[in-house]
Parts: sequence; C-alpha cells; structure tokens
Amino acid sequence: MPFDFQRGLVKITELDDERVLSGQFWGELRGFLAVAKTRSFNRAAEILGSSQPTVSRQVKRLQDLLGFQLLTATSQGVVLTDEGRRLAASASDLDERLYALSGGIKACKGEIEGVVSVSVPDTIATAFIAPAIKRFSQRYPKIQLRLKPPLHHIDLRHNNSDLNIAIHPIGLDEWISRPLGTLHLVPMASREYIKEFGSPDDGDLQSHRFVMSALNAERSGVWDKWVNLCHKGTVVHHCDDPLAYTLLVMSSVGIGLLPNYLAVDSAVVPLDLGFDIAMPMHLAVLRERLKARHVQVVYDWVGPLLSEASPWLRREFRINAPRGDDDEFRRMLTRLPPKGAIAR
Repeated sequence: MPFDFQRGLVKITELDDERVLSGQFWGELRGFLAVAKTRSFNRAAEILGSSQPTVSRQVKRLQDLLGFQLLTATSQGVVLTDEGRRLAASASDLDERLYALSGGIKACKGEIEGVVSVSVPDTIATAFIAPAIKRFSQRYPKIQLRLKPPLHHIDLRHNNSDLNIAIHPIGLDEWISRPLGTLHLVPMASREYIKEFGSPDDGDLQSHRFVMSALNAERSGVWDKWVNLCHKGTVVHHCDDPLAYTLLVMSSVGIGLLPNYLAVDSAVVPLDLGFDIAMPMHLAVLRERLKARHVQVVYDWVGPLLSEASPWLRREFRINAPRGDDDEFRRMLTRLPPKGAIAR
C-alpha cells in the first residue's frame, strides 16, 4: 500500500509528555499489558523474561504517571478497572501493529525472520509438526518456532500465541479461522494387555481396566461414550500428561483413548467398540498478527501439514494404518522411551 501524504501531520498527544515518553515507557506499557492478558504478575513476568517485583514496579510507575488506578490484585487474580480495560484494549491494538510493522521492516530488507509461537496439543505437535520442522528450517533458517500446549481451548487470547490449533472454529471478526483435518480418537490397548485380559467387547467390559485423563473424563456430550465405556469396567489410573498417558497404555496398564495414528505402532491395537471421537481442527490467528511476514509463512506451512491431505486426518474414520504413509510416525514412535521405562 503506498504511503498517503494527505493524512495529516504527526499526531501530538498527552503521551508526548517527556515524563511519560521516557526510555522505560514502552517496557512499562508492555508489562501492564502482559499482566492484563494473563491476570497474574507472576505469569506476566515469565512471559516477559522478567521478575514479579520488576513488573509490579512497572505497573505502579505507569499508574503514577497516568494518574489513575489500572488494576487491583485480588485472591482470584488481577482485576482491571474501567480505565485499565480501556488502556489494555488500546495497548493490545498497538502491540499487534508494532509486531506486524517489525515483520514488515524485516521483509523489506529481504529477510524473513522472527519467533512464531504456536499453541498446539502435544499429540499433534509430536506426530505432525516436530517431524516436519527440520525441512521447514532448511527453507526458513531465520524463523524460530515456539511450540507450547494451549492454556485455553475457548478464549484463545489467553494462550498468548501467534497461531492456535483449535478444536472450535472462531467466529469473531478479529480472528481468521482456517479449517484443518479431523483428529480421531479411538480406544486402544497394548498387545500384551490383550494377551493378559483378552480382547474387550461390549458384553465383558466389567473385567477390563481403563486409564482416563481430566480432558476426556467430563460428561460434556463429546466424551460421553468413552466415559460410559470406562464406568462399565474399572478406572485404574488418571493421567493428564499426553505422553505419559500414551506410555501407560503402551505399557499394558489399561485401555486408553488415543489418536488413530498411533496404530502405526505394532505394540498397540485399536479396539472396535462401536465408536470413535471425531474432532475437526482449525488454525486460528488474529488478523493483525497475520500481517507479519514470518507469521504468514508459518500459517501457510501449518495449514497443509494438518489438512485432510494427511490420511490420518481425513473426515472419514480410519482405524488401520495407511500403507506407505507411516514412515514419519514410525520414526517418531521409536524416539519414545521404551515400555520397560515405566514400572507396571
């Protein structure tokens, strides 16, 4: 877009007070914004690579300079005042624009570089994204990915990420939501478990053992068939870490609900118990973030990687390993700790 010389002079505002536009001002404003987004001084300090006392001092100085209270610390977390909410909204818009401007300046110099944070479930990151990163880095050596599990599955702003792999589509104007493939979860057991307890069917589930997690233990409609199945048998353990949960199932502790692509490992067997849980995925990003060239590059890369082009992420359910498409997964699974690493 060409620069419009008719837009008027540079705006002069209250922020041009030399006491406010000190060398520390932008750091203080970002410190306040981090606290507003996370509702926690400690969490804000972690994100900024700072300390809690430093962030507290930044917010206090900002309040003193502006002349009004921005927030209140309570036992339930930080609560913004009306003035604090207005400043946080404006500061967030400014932060997004500066972020995009920084990426645009680098693109003008012929460079595509920067850090792109991606909130993605551990199972998806391990099976699909991690095996493809080496090839991505060969093409874009100056782009650094930061993969992290999502803190929130509904209000994606709380994840503080550039890109979000979400289960629900985002219907807000400020977001772009791109449909991806479908994640299928299916009951699985190890071959050793089946050898010891037999192959389960709907008539003898009371003699079988199950492993559950907090995510799939809720009766929210999505997980009801799985919860009903588990309650017909015995729930022996709960585990909320995806990798440890997978290893518990592979170590014959009990039957678990796992992604269909783990069927590439000959140690586990998908169980046909009359259902799978299909979860259509979406790639969500704030429109303003997508203006940054390095974010756009990662957005364009992740989309096809997790699309229905993958035989494991098609809309129709597959319980068997597609021929010739499982090499990356087999290599990924060989990197997991051996089954003997978990005591039975």
